[in-house]
Formats: sequence, C-alpha cells, structure tokens
Amino acid sequence: HEPVVLWRDPEDPSSGHCIQVIPQLACRLRPHQREGVQFLFECTMGQRGFEGEGCILADDMGLGKTLMSLTLLWTLLNQGITPGKSAVQKAIVVCPTSLVGNWENELRKWIGDHCPTFAVKSDPQKMIKNFIVHRSKAILIISYETQRRYCDLFTANNGKGAGGYTSCCELLIC
Repeated sequence: HEPVVLWRDPEDPSSGHCIQVIPQLACRLRPHQREGVQFLFECTMGQRGFEGEGCILADDMGLGKTLMSLTLLWTLLNQGITPGKSAVQKAIVVCPTSLVGNWENELRKWIGDHCPTFAVKSDPQKMIKNFIVHRSKAILIISYETQRRYCDLFTANNGKGAGGYTSCCELLIC
C-alpha cells in the first residue's frame, strides 16, 4: 500500500516530521477515502484557508464515513504538528442511540484496545465523569439525547483552564 501522509513540516521538510495514517488503516482506505481523510485533517487542523476549524463529511451510505472519521480520530490521538505531542488527547463521538454500539465495535475492530473507550450504554453520569477525569487519551461514545441531557457535566467548573473551565474534548465527531 501507499502511505497516507496528511502533513509534512513546511518549516523543516528534511526533519522527517510528518503526520501519517498508520499502515493498518492506510492499507484499508480506498482512493476516495484517502481524499476524505485528507480533507477532514486539513479542515480540522485549520489548514483549509477559512475561518474556524471543522467540517461536514456527507456521502452516501456504505462509502466509509465511519472509517474515514475513525482514521482521522486515531491519527490525531497519536500524532500532532508538534513532534512527540498528539493533536488530540480526548475525543467525543456523538451519534444516534442505535449506533453507540456500532461505533464501539468499529473502534475495537480497527484500533483494538489501544485506547480507552467509554461507550455510554448505561449509567451515563458515571461514564461521562470517568471519561472527563481520565488522565490520558480516551474516546467517549454517546447518543445525542444523552449528551443533551447531561451537557452540564461537560462544562462543570473544576478550577482549571481559561475562565475556570477545562476542555473535556479536543475533537468532536457527530
């Protein structure tokens, strides 16, 4: 397979520092998915020349939006613009209730047990709090309704960060 390099250091191209999709995922991506992951990366990392960061990925069913999103998620959890530092520490996937288990299964299928995953199927308050206090990289999978119902837990003031708030997530996938 051909590597999927999403970014190279423009300041020092000879340094070899780049952000690259791991081979286990890169070899599974079809050409349109490679383009999709590149698009997601550039928009999410503010490299597309528009105000803001983020994007909407819309495509027909069965073309691999979940795999593209998961590839971006895993790449940013492990790599970043700054050498040795990931771009994202925590991520939240918000989806319909019927897809919480599907997302959990897809994460297990593609990345195994390499990252703690908190799939909110029961005891939402406990799961959300465990995710928020988790000290290293982690992924929360939650339904739209549950996220809305417990949104106050995500903005709880704990005396840290700007204005007394800390960010509980650096990447949100809906």
